[in-house]
Amino acid sequence: MTTSREIYVHAFLPGASQPIPAGKLAIAQDGRFASGTFFYGRHYAARADAYALDPAVLPLVPGVDYHQPPRDIEQGGGLFLAFQDALPDAWGRRVIAAGHRGHIPDDVSLLLEANDARTGALVFSESQQWIAEKEPVERASLGELADAAHAVELGLDAPLRLKRLLRKASSLGGARPKTQIERDGKLWLAKFQSASDDYDYPTLEAATTELARRCGIRVPRVTLEPIGKAKVLLLERFDRPVIGTGADARFGRRHYLSASTLVGLPYRSEQGSYPVFAEKLRLRSKHAKADLAELFSRMVFNILVDNTDDHLKNHGLLHEQGDYYTLAPAFDVVMQLTNLGYQGLHVGARGSESTIANALSSAAHFGLDEKNARARIEEISAVVKNWRDAFALYASGAELLRRVDTTLAARLRQAYA
Repeated sequence: MTTSREIYVHAFLPGASQPIPAGKLAIAQDGRFASGTFFYGRHYAARADAYALDPAVLPLVPGVDYHQPPRDIEQGGGLFLAFQDALPDAWGRRVIAAGHRGHIPDDVSLLLEANDARTGALVFSESQQWIAEKEPVERASLGELADAAHAVELGLDAPLRLKRLLRKASSLGGARPKTQIERDGKLWLAKFQSASDDYDYPTLEAATTELARRCGIRVPRVTLEPIGKAKVLLLERFDRPVIGTGADARFGRRHYLSASTLVGLPYRSEQGSYPVFAEKLRLRSKHAKADLAELFSRMVFNILVDNTDDHLKNHGLLHEQGDYYTLAPAFDVVMQLTNLGYQGLHVGARGSESTIANALSSAAHFGLDEKNARARIEEISAVVKNWRDAFALYASGAELLRRVDTTLAARLRQAYA
């Protein structure tokens, strides 16, 4: 039996603090398979400041129906990849399930939930007119939110007002417990210690992110804040620019595409590749030379610091103008402390092998000759070898320092083997 649903897609245009209707998405499901159709609204397509939601797959052409062939719902069903980018991540799904007595809604229903905090500039509704959810103004300390996140993570109950606040988590960040807070006129992603962590994860991510910054890699602003004996990691959201000043200041949104959408592969695909990402980025970036060099630096940094969770969903682009984008700041930059010896994406001629030789084999894809590539690698390596300087900023504990020391010593040997 085939069932169908239609929802409206709304987009925040550059500099706008409210979205406008962009088009309509229809999903037809038959058992485990679903197909999709999307078309742009005439008024949206006629605007000079309108942009394609995915320039490669959904170019901004009025009067055209775009079709997503039937696909297993476990692989995204009828949702185009650009709309999958807007889905809640694993933690967001868990929090939403806690509000539905343990049941996780289907993906189309999930698009209609948590519109306020999702990544990027798209929101969804069942009506052509966007009406923002009116929620009660609630406040809670980071300690209260951390306790509530811990309860949800363990399947325990938490006060309703805190569960509502926890839903303000973006679709970036994977399965880690987190929420969104406003502070100093900015929006921040607050990431908490997980019940499954056997080390100080917030400090590890903060220090690894700082280490990346010292390597010249663009990262969000980051800070650590103590909550009792634990810590919470605060990362400024890069997709929420402040519009206006003073009492009229509001948060806008920037359209976001994951690397998964850019290369046209589900993020769980084993075919993900830095060189392919680079080739697609070359065509789509407004600052291609700088972005390609930046992506090469991130690949090398991830190899050297054992960040093997660098799959397609953990890279993205922010909309600039028309069909052009720029590489978003690096996020989820954290050592894995496992030294598996392979990356989440293919690196070069030796597949996903985590070695400098493998990175050099693909340097040309990033617009670099061997001399310049080696020079950049040595710059990054020199910073990584002085990793203790970055960790000293966050009063890292002795046990965490021991584990990082052991991991990086082995990682640097193997990377240059």
